[in-house]
Order: sequence, then C-alpha cells, then structure tokens
Amino acid sequence: MLFRSCALLDERGESVLLVWPQLRTTWDSQDRAVVFVSPSGERVAFQSGDSVTFVGGGSSAEEDGLTVDDFLASVSWTTEPNRDCVADVRWFIGDLVTDNDT
Repeated sequence: MLFRSCALLDERGESVLLVWPQLRTTWDSQDRAVVFVSPSGERVAFQSGDSVTFVGGGSSAEEDGLTVDDFLASVSWTTEPNRDCVADVRWFIGDLVTDNDT
C-alpha cells in the first residue's frame, strides 16, 4: 500500500483508491498505520509497503462513468480524500484475507 494524504493500493503498478468502512477503521498517527477491525473482530494494522488481500467490491471511472466530483459526492465520507487521490479504480473494503483463510 502507498500512503500520501490517502491510502492507495498498488495493484501491479495501478493505483487503486481504498474506501474503508467508517465504523471499523481508524488512523494510528504514531505508527502511521490504518487500523482495520474485520467483521469477525480481528484487529489488523497496515503500514505503507504491507502486502494484503482485501475482500469487497470495486468500481472504476470507466464502468460507472462518474467524474471525480460525482464519485466523491456519492460516498458518505468520514474524511473525504483529496481530489488527486481519487484513482480511476476504487475498492470498497469489506474484509481482508488472512493467513488463517488460506
């Protein structure tokens, strides 16, 4: 994962905007990590460079035809990302795949 002022996933060289669930995600500024609580209650912290597999669903500008402004307006944000963080592909995180799942 890459962090600027937003969390982007580097998926084989393509930037993907990660949209985290509001009630299960926090930012740990001391460790510079996204802290995610899975639906099963597992708490996991992610830092830049970590490898991770997410479960969820995505969209793209090509699929939905939304402009950056339309996409930003379509989501109820806790903290809206900067416009320049909105990649062509967006992934709404529902859960993560852990070593226990494989």
